[in-house]
Amino acid sequence: MKRNIYGFALLFMLLSFVLCGCSSKEDEQSVKVLRLAETYKSDYVTAAADFEFARLVEEKSGGLIKIEVHTDGELGKKEDIPGKISDGEIDIARVGLGELGKGSDVLEKGELPFIFKNKGHMWRSLEQILGPKLDLELSLKNTKIIGYMDTGARSVYTTVPVEKPEDFENLRIRTNTFSNYSADYFVSFGVINVKLDSEDDVTKAFEEKTIDGAEDSIINYYDSGHYKYAPNLLKIEYRYLPDMLIINNGVFSKLSPKEQDIITSAATEACASQRENFEKKEKETEEKLISEGCKITIPSDTFKDVLLSVAEFTFKQLPRPDVEVTLLEQVRDMR
Repeated sequence: MKRNIYGFALLFMLLSFVLCGCSSKEDEQSVKVLRLAETYKSDYVTAAADFEFARLVEEKSGGLIKIEVHTDGELGKKEDIPGKISDGEIDIARVGLGELGKGSDVLEKGELPFIFKNKGHMWRSLEQILGPKLDLELSLKNTKIIGYMDTGARSVYTTVPVEKPEDFENLRIRTNTFSNYSADYFVSFGVINVKLDSEDDVTKAFEEKTIDGAEDSIINYYDSGHYKYAPNLLKIEYRYLPDMLIINNGVFSKLSPKEQDIITSAATEACASQRENFEKKEKETEEKLISEGCKITIPSDTFKDVLLSVAEFTFKQLPRPDVEVTLLEQVRDMR
């Protein structure tokens, strides 16, 4: 009798161990892990939003969805990331329109100078007009947009001051764009457009005095160190385009409705936080540039009128009727 009791006790212990082991294994399998690709450095303001997104997803899902954030281009070069999202090699990524926009008519035309009056105008346009068009285009690439992030307005910095349109004449300026619209715009002022692939190439060109300027956001102008070579910033803010947080459509469609809501709501909150922090960073950066002795020039009303009139002429040269041009005309009407 005692032998039977000991036998049952041993059997119970073995079953308990097996069942506990199975339960633990099932719990582990139930956790979904998604990889997020980021090409910025981990301490950049936008990368901070990626980590905030990951934190929110884990919190909202009770730990059942985890986002692994890979910064510093660990999962690939920025030009390769959109393709890897489309193929499902990467689940989520923060991408710039310079990489995502190639081959997209609406994104390329969105690079036209002064299409957006300011950031608020851009965000409203994305929400009401351009966003649905972009969603459709990217769905054909197995990609879904889950959020928009701020990248700042683009301005021009030069080795010599530019205070009137004639000062552009014969300046060698690098334009960092994926379409020709911005480059052609500056050529209209007598600028010699210089094509350079990377920020390192731009730095080398400044060191070798083979360029006189470049265009970029105020944060990138400072972080790249280009202000040391070109201490004159002409704050024209001629171009606004956002970054995007995107997800592979196949990955997203396999999530339950509740999980999809967790992903999209977390993205919305993280992107809103990024926009707020980015604007703070812009103000701090401008103060740093001034303290470093840089000259920041706001174009006069007369200069601004010329900049806008040339942009208007450029826009009117676009072929009509055209679906993308019609969309952008709607965007301009929102001003």
